[in-house]
Amino acid sequence: MKSKWEFVFHTDGFKFSRIYKFVGKMTFTPKTVTTGPAKCVEFEMDIVPDKKISQSAMEQTGRLILILAGSPEETKEFAFLIAENAGEQISFFHGKLTLDTGLVSAERIAESTTEEQLIGDKTFSLMMNVEQVVPLKSFNPVVLSAFKLSNEIIPALRQYNTAKESISQIDQYLGFFKVLEQLASATSNSRKATVLLGDSEELYEVACRILTVSSSDGKRKLSLDDFRSLVKNMVRTRDHCAHLQTRNGTGFVSGDKRVKDELQPLLGLIREFAFELLKTKVDRNT
Repeated sequence: MKSKWEFVFHTDGFKFSRIYKFVGKMTFTPKTVTTGPAKCVEFEMDIVPDKKISQSAMEQTGRLILILAGSPEETKEFAFLIAENAGEQISFFHGKLTLDTGLVSAERIAESTTEEQLIGDKTFSLMMNVEQVVPLKSFNPVVLSAFKLSNEIIPALRQYNTAKESISQIDQYLGFFKVLEQLASATSNSRKATVLLGDSEELYEVACRILTVSSSDGKRKLSLDDFRSLVKNMVRTRDHCAHLQTRNGTGFVSGDKRVKDELQPLLGLIREFAFELLKTKVDRNT
């Protein structure tokens, strides 16, 4: 059995003049897939631009089609990684190619009569990644009614907004971490991040407001030791974000499963830390 995967894409800054066909192979190591040993996956890839021309001279839509040996369940992770890597490689040499992973189709292709009977009418599967729509906030004029931000806060505010708008989770984490460093450095002369953040009373107060610790006796307040242990983990993750993979295991690579396993659980937390610490500083200056 084979699987035919279709991803919708759009380009920015360049266009495909025709259909392009490729055959290739990609080796996946235990660091790039969630389970199993290293594996070499062969695939066919077609880039099919839509015939309908976009009104914008800079944009084009189309489909990236992959054919891999195996069922959709067996090939899903490989298909997504191959498509994402192709998009990154194309974007590096041209403009930007963006894959819409919110709606992806997979078709089972039978290679024998037995497989045709096994598949039956379950030829296609459709995968939708649905995100809850958060209601839009109403503008609150209070945020500008007493606008007395210090020179310490304005750069951190800009850094927070830049990190929030970044597409890369690695860049987001580094950006939010810079906010914590910048605001904590106002009360410490240490250059070591674990000391700088671990000794910040304001950041500890923020952490205590956000987090509690579960124990056999129920929930308790975050202790200073708990907080400093969390800070060490956050600093270690910062180090991974700041480097590509090295021989000693330091570093994250975009698309690495460690980004999902190690970075994503901390990304929402460090963003909330940065927001609350900034808000505390702003409230004290207005």
